[in-house]
Amino acid sequence: MMWGASEGMGWWMLFGSAFWIAVIGLLIYAFSRAFDRDERRSTVTPVTSTAEPPLEIARRRYAAGELSEQDFNRIRENLKS
Repeated sequence: MMWGASEGMGWWMLFGSAFWIAVIGLLIYAFSRAFDRDERRSTVTPVTSTAEPPLEIARRRYAAGELSEQDFNRIRENLKS
């Protein structure tokens, strides 16, 4: 027979399969950890210069009825100083 092929698959089939399963599992774990780190870093939203000014927010809230006249006047006075 050629190169011991008559002996069947042998013990290496079991350990060889376990080795490749472990290698693939480690690769999946490494990729998932790499992407998790990127997501944690990107959770902070940067402040942009196009943000609405505080007085405009107060005006909008006053117009929507979320603020009373006294609250709006107090906010406006605080923002002026």
